[in-house]
Formats: sequence, structure tokens, C-alpha cells
Amino acid sequence: MCVPSAISPRRQRVGLFLWLVSLTVLFVGCRALDPDYSSVSRPYSVTKLVADSPEVRRLLSDAAARDAEADGLRRQLPDEEQIRLHNEMGLHPERYMVERRKLLSEMARQPGVTVTGEQYFRIIEESPAGCADDPVTTSNYLKVRATTGPSKGSEGWACSRDVQPTGAWVM
Repeated sequence: MCVPSAISPRRQRVGLFLWLVSLTVLFVGCRALDPDYSSVSRPYSVTKLVADSPEVRRLLSDAAARDAEADGLRRQLPDEEQIRLHNEMGLHPERYMVERRKLLSEMARQPGVTVTGEQYFRIIEESPAGCADDPVTTSNYLKVRATTGPSKGSEGWACSRDVQPTGAWVM
């Protein structure tokens, strides 16, 4: 008579391990695909979500047009000149940041909500207007909605440097 053998302890451990790995992949995979977790603020950070308004829309639209014009002019330069200009902008950002600094100052004066610590956001809209405090970085404004934490439900415009795609921190 054949008696089925019990599952060996090694097979039990392997089975449990595979079950845990599958559960982890399922959880992480679902969160990675969920738009409510598409971006995140840094732990211990303070981020302002600037309230959407006609004035904010005008500021972003004007800045995007200026950025596009400047980018178009730079692209017309020969490659060597573009490299020289890029290096110059890195060495002397104040010469190239007059309009950007005005935008940053105006956006800082707009009403909004302060979000602290690591929170997840859904990206609602993207503006091509730059928001970095240096002329070389390519951060831009994102309209986001907080989907976790004490600020859950709050919406506003934030810099992509502060609210980045999940898992894609750029220092």
C-alpha cells in the first residue's frame, strides 16, 4: 500500500517563500500602476501646492512661452556654442534667471496648501513652464492631488523637483 508522504519542511519553506514573493509583487505592481501613487514627495520635505487660479494659469502660460522661445533660440546655435552656453549658465545662473526668479517669486505669493513629509500624488496636469532655481535643470510645474496623508484631497501646482515620479528621485 502506498502512503502519500508528507510535504518536506524544505518544500514548505520554498512554497511559503514563493507565496510571499507573489503577494509582494502583486502589491507593489498594483501600486506602481495606480495613478494615485504616480508621484511622491520626499520624506521630511515641505512642499507648497499652489492653488489653481486664472492668475496662476497666466503666470504658467507666460513662463512656458518664454521658456519655449529661449529653448528655440538655443537650439539654433551650433553645437559648440550650445555647450559653451550650457556651461556658462551653470557658472553664472543669475544672468539667465531674471524671468524665472520673477515666476518663482510670484508663485510663492499665491495661496496654497503646505504638504509635509512623504505623500503620494496623482498627476492631473503638466505645464512646460520651468520651476527649477537654476537655468540648467529641467524641472517643470505639475498640477497634483494628494492621495495619502494628512493633506489627502488637496490640489495644486508643485515643482516636479519636489513631487517626482515614484522611484525616480533626481538629486
